[in-house]
Amino acid sequence: MAHWAQWQTSADLIAVPVGTGVAMGLTVFTAQRDARMHIPFLMTSYLLGLLYTLPLMLLALVFAPSIVHWLGLQSQPLQWFCLAVINGWLATAIGQITSFYLGRRQHGRVLLALLLTGLPVVAAVALGSAMQWRHLPYLALMTMLVVNLLAHVYLWIKFLHWYRHTRDARNFFWIALAKLTPYIAAGFSVGMLTPLSILVVRSAIAHDLSWYAAGVSTALWRASDWVLSTSQGVMYYHFLPLLSQEIKRGNGVTAMRSVVSKVFLPSLMILLILFFLRDTVLPLLYDERLQVDWHIAALFWGGDALRVLACIFLIGLYSMHATKAITVWDIFSQPLFAVMLLLGASQTMFMVGYAHIATYFIYASLCVGSYFYLAHQAAQSRLKKSIVTKSN
Repeated sequence: MAHWAQWQTSADLIAVPVGTGVAMGLTVFTAQRDARMHIPFLMTSYLLGLLYTLPLMLLALVFAPSIVHWLGLQSQPLQWFCLAVINGWLATAIGQITSFYLGRRQHGRVLLALLLTGLPVVAAVALGSAMQWRHLPYLALMTMLVVNLLAHVYLWIKFLHWYRHTRDARNFFWIALAKLTPYIAAGFSVGMLTPLSILVVRSAIAHDLSWYAAGVSTALWRASDWVLSTSQGVMYYHFLPLLSQEIKRGNGVTAMRSVVSKVFLPSLMILLILFFLRDTVLPLLYDERLQVDWHIAALFWGGDALRVLACIFLIGLYSMHATKAITVWDIFSQPLFAVMLLLGASQTMFMVGYAHIATYFIYASLCVGSYFYLAHQAAQSRLKKSIVTKSN
């Protein structure tokens, strides 16, 4: 299981810049544009994703022996790691398909796509286990490779059908390229800086305190991580296309207030319950000896509450095409936290907690402020256009 987790992490580092970049743009623009532009956005996002993550895959393959050693996978065949990396790159197709149908609010097709890509791997591993085959990871990786390739074939069939029945198809692609390209930088900022910063954070805590302190910190974040993960999933799968449409209609502020009441307030209540029941929940999840001071728990989970708020408004910024703000502001999330720890905030658990809550107070403030500022600017722009139209 540990080896599989490392392979999955390697694949994710290749695929995540697409998922947090052009794939998000694909969902937004599919929700906001008419049906004629849907396929151009889909194929442009797909090709861009393959193109700008290709160097990552090639670097991983070239330095595979060193990376395998660093990940602790020396006991496993090198080609298995290479397969995982290639699968991460090819998974771009599946990600684009789900983002495309999500933008069209066809959640049934999103679920079907996830099932069709996940079940074959589960079935192959179950069959291999029943037959007592020794190389189950290889079987799983090869099954994933076949599924990924079929997803690519599906996209090209869909594209060719559209291309044959559309006049001036190239013009549509130039429009889609201009709209989606700015999302590339946001994808690298969110998709690469955050996981790398997490590694730095753990190392800094372990170096200045101990690996036990790093374990306690991780335990606190893991205990509340499902709250953040759930809010992220709800925001992405449900509210991203809705927000995109409401922003196009000029209802961005009203829509966001509704989202905050439906996502942030329940998340805050759950975190408060977790805080008050910490002496019961933490020993139950980890070890009876794990007892955390309430001040430390309040700082860590207070920071997590702000992370949820920041996530909500980050999705809003994606919906508003605010790629520059997303790219720059992400530096003030996990990367800022890592810098604080490296500069000395990892001397005590209290200082780590204060650095954590301060980081996400700054990050949430930037995301919230940017969203409402841009929404106000958009409203002013629509008002001016309306006045000019009436005067004419």
